[in-house]
Amino acid sequence: MEHKLRHLYSLQLVDNSLDELEEMKGSLPRQVRELETQRNDLSAAIAATEGAMRGAFAARDGADSEIIGLREKLTKYKAQQYEVRNNKEYDALTREMDHAQVSIVRLEK
Repeated sequence: MEHKLRHLYSLQLVDNSLDELEEMKGSLPRQVRELETQRNDLSAAIAATEGAMRGAFAARDGADSEIIGLREKLTKYKAQQYEVRNNKEYDALTREMDHAQVSIVRLEK
């Protein structure tokens, strides 16, 4: 019987120690969970921003390529203006040049 009481007493001591530890922990687990949630939210926001940046860079590169192509066409059209045979061809080239210039301005913005 005494042996059982000693075990019960030591078990009570362990239980008291666990209660003290639990009390010392306080609100730390909740704070840790909140911080982890916050970190995950920020990581998701960073990933979304990086994706948007990659998309913007790709769009900018595409616009740059298109601007280069339009400037080449503009140079070609200017050279062709001196070789036209009638007003209709001249007007068509002028319209193409105006359209290319408007497109370049739009893409640069």
